[in-house]
Amino acid sequence: MGCKSMQAAVDLHTHSTASDGTKSPLELVREAEAIGLGALAITDHDTMAGVLEVLDAGFSFDINFLTGLEISARPPDDFNRGDELHILGYGMDPGDPGIAVLLDRLQDARRTRNPLMIRRLQAMGMDISLDEVAAKAHGGLVGRPHMAKVLMEKGLVSDMDTAFMRYLGKGCPAYIEKYREPWEDAIAAIRRAGGIAVLAHPGLIPGIGSRGLRLLLGMMKEAGLGGVETYYPKHDAQMVSTLKGLASELDLLLTGGSDYHGDFKDDISIGTGAGDLFVPYGVYTELLNRLEKG
Repeated sequence: MGCKSMQAAVDLHTHSTASDGTKSPLELVREAEAIGLGALAITDHDTMAGVLEVLDAGFSFDINFLTGLEISARPPDDFNRGDELHILGYGMDPGDPGIAVLLDRLQDARRTRNPLMIRRLQAMGMDISLDEVAAKAHGGLVGRPHMAKVLMEKGLVSDMDTAFMRYLGKGCPAYIEKYREPWEDAIAAIRRAGGIAVLAHPGLIPGIGSRGLRLLLGMMKEAGLGGVETYYPKHDAQMVSTLKGLASELDLLLTGGSDYHGDFKDDISIGTGAGDLFVPYGVYTELLNRLEKG
């Protein structure tokens, strides 16, 4: 859809109300178009419902649109720091049965986890219900940001960050571990659906360092990883340089995006991140070329 100048920026990491964003999928596309982005990918957590909403809209936009997804994955044992890896997928067929099975599994895990976390909050004396939280999701997947929003609106916390630091973050009183897809299976499912798998925001992996990144990316490349998210609001110039070097060495694509969530992260804007993000249009064309080559 659409055609843009090579000078335009792109945003290949955004979230809609289908997962934990506050803008609908079509609102995201219209906003990206309005500010002149050359391409957009919606990469909701563990669902492609937002992508399907855009594809089913039946009208065209003056912007290129790429199907996307962000999968919560279990890291390799040697790199497990008690957290998860996020693996982005681009260019997948949303109707692929393998992707559908994987996403059903992840969504079932969310549905099991959410009421358990609500009960923990209630046991701490907090006036919160699953119905209230689900209402914040506007029909999309329910997650911790929606719980934080209810806590904030009821005056139980001052802001979203406090909700996570006191109650909802890992190791906090209301936190419940969730199922994560094995990283190899996530990559394999993306590839079988015709897509390219990309490691999201590697600079956020705690204490990994450049040597650890080289080992991790090499291991994931052998399993089919196709790219690494390089341009990202929390990647400083040194991290961007390191990732560019590793991508060149390992023949990985560079990608990038704002990780826009709307009001849930009100310091991050679509396209520009914290104000200084610029993801070149060439990132999108290289990704498209690789997809077309299969």
